[in-house]
Amino acid sequence: MNNDIMQIIAFLVIGLGLIIVYYFQSTRIKKIVENGVQAEGIIFDFKQDQFNNSDIDFRDNSKYPTIRFVTNEKKWVTGQPLFNISSIFSKEGQKLTVVYNSENPTEFIIKTKINWSILLGFFLIIGIGLIAYGFFLAYNYLKQ
Repeated sequence: MNNDIMQIIAFLVIGLGLIIVYYFQSTRIKKIVENGVQAEGIIFDFKQDQFNNSDIDFRDNSKYPTIRFVTNEKKWVTGQPLFNISSIFSKEGQKLTVVYNSENPTEFIIKTKINWSILLGFFLIIGIGLIAYGFFLAYNYLKQ
């Protein structure tokens, strides 16, 4: 297959993938934000980034927090939020507020001033941009 065609397919597939990620993650986050239950949590531990376990470590702060909190039903939950924050912004033992899905408390987010919709919107914008560029490449390829 021609390199130009491979490039076109790559841009279209990656763009579509980012739009799909945006859709499913924004649906999950929206459900948790609108129907979730708040609880007081604590940063229990830090977990090493699974993609950064090589001998050559280019990023110093590649650890993400493991959060522990108690639900309203008095059930302990220990896990990682749907969106992780880097260890740069937090420390072990730090208290924070989490918002969890009452049907599945292991699905939770850290309550911050960050608007998750705007953050996820970058996936949508980049996805649309990649698809548009893929169509632009396809148009130029077909013009030849």
